[in-house]
Amino acid sequence: LPQALVGGGVRPQMLNAAPLSTRPPSAGSPAKVTGVGILLGQFDNEEGSRGFYILKMQPGGPAMSSGHLEINDMIYEIDNKVIDAMKLDEVLALLRGAVGSQITMAVGRKVGNGIERKTVTLIRKEVVPGSTATPAVKAAK
Repeated sequence: LPQALVGGGVRPQMLNAAPLSTRPPSAGSPAKVTGVGILLGQFDNEEGSRGFYILKMQPGGPAMSSGHLEINDMIYEIDNKVIDAMKLDEVLALLRGAVGSQITMAVGRKVGNGIERKTVTLIRKEVVPGSTATPAVKAAK
């Protein structure tokens, strides 16, 4: 969990990372939007820093399909822009883009007593907001 990544004083907050649709949905069908299929969580630590992490992933979405991202991975940068001081709408704007466009994210994951950082590149596609999987619960190591 993010608390394990940044220490005490974390206040998790659920934030929907799915961008709003720019076109009305057809009757009876869910709206589709362009993104990577993640639901973000946000935290603030005692030092006043803000951060974002992957709370849920959409099955079949770019994030989950990549095999490189996991629930609770911290997101540090999107397309070489540091996001820790950004507001949610600014982060959402970075996650949005044209279908087929590339997005690069610098992420981190707690491994033992440290943080393993890596860069992941995904291709945006149409996703259905609200169709994210239930977070996986992992045993602490």
